[in-house]
Parts: sequence; C-alpha cells; structure tokens
Amino acid sequence: MKFARLSIVACAVTVGITAPLLPLDSAAPSRAESGLGIRYVNSVVVSDDTQFGGFKVGGLSGIDGPAAGPDVESRARLVQIHHTTGADLAEYIYPVDKVAPGALPIATGVAEILSIDADRYLTLERSLIPGKGFTARIYETSTAGADPVTGQAAAPASAKPMSKRLLFDFAANGVDPQCTEGMTWGPDLPGGARSLVLVSDNNFGQAGKTAFHLLAVDNAR
Repeated sequence: MKFARLSIVACAVTVGITAPLLPLDSAAPSRAESGLGIRYVNSVVVSDDTQFGGFKVGGLSGIDGPAAGPDVESRARLVQIHHTTGADLAEYIYPVDKVAPGALPIATGVAEILSIDADRYLTLERSLIPGKGFTARIYETSTAGADPVTGQAAAPASAKPMSKRLLFDFAANGVDPQCTEGMTWGPDLPGGARSLVLVSDNNFGQAGKTAFHLLAVDNAR
C-alpha cells in the first residue's frame, strides 16, 4: 500500500545524553578498505521481512557519479548485507538531492534509512545552510526496477538508480528539523495512523539541539 500522507504531530527539544555504544556484529564486514570506493557507512537498518541488514552508504565523493553540487544530484550506494553471514547480497545506486543554494556540500546527504518492506525504504536527506539552519526531507524509495551494481568499483553512468518520492519536507511544513539523524517506526496513533519518530543530534552543543519529532503516517502498511 502506498503512503498517502505524512503530517507533523509533535516536536520536543531536550538536553542530549550519552549511552554505551553497541558494537557491530563481527560478521558485518568493514567496507572502508574493500576497494569498492565506499568511504563510510552513514546509516544502518535491519529489514525484518527479508532478514537483511541494509547499509545506506554515503560519502562517495564522485566515485559512483558526480560529486554533490548545486547543479547535479550525487549518487550514494545502498548495500544489502546478510544479517548473520555478512554476505554482500546486493548494491544499488540512490540519487541524493542537489545541494540547496547556500548549503554545505559536505553536510548534504542521506542521514538515515528505514525499512518499509522487502524493497522499499524511507530515506531522510539532510543539509545545513550556514546562518539559516538545517533542512530535512523524507522520501519513499525502492530498489524495484533499479539496476544492481553489486561488487562494482564504480557504477556505470547508465545504471538505473532507485526510485524515490518526496513524502515530507520540514521547511514546507514550517518545522525546524535541527540536525535530524535518527528515524524509527513508533506505535499506532489514535485514528489508525502509524507514528514515525525522528531525533536530531546536537553535535556536542556546536550546531543544533537534541529534538524529537513525531509524525503521523497514513496507510503505512
């Protein structure tokens, strides 16, 4: 079922706290030195339906296509890894939005990914405009119909990327997203909508505040 609408329900700003880190499973391979041109893992999601660990990879810096800029979309790579064996199951190109006017290219990209079903995800794209603050958008994206680029050091320009559709723009709804970096499903809301919870990073008090955003998702199943 397609998403019909996302709407903001509540926002709250709080003081950031720290918690112990959970180590990554040793079966999940480090890709930093794999030779595939992937610089770093930017977010992680586990798909319950397919039993895959999905790694949304950012920071390609032009390896899979043009580098991030105001006139061109950049290309990130979605890597699907088996959650117990660490086997590289599939890789796809994800098209990241152009850098917004005045925004920092280095701060522009996919901050989080969340599984919907076997081939659909929600992606959170975020950027920073100095003097104005952060921007954030939520997209529905799918690997269906996209060309796999599994194991390729650099994806060919002809590779068809994942499709995506804008679901929610914080700025268009008059909400300051802060440095939003986390996103997860929450419980059902009164009326039947499903909740989507997002959290921001205060960057050690240097940029932004720790904030929680609660969104209502219609027809989220």
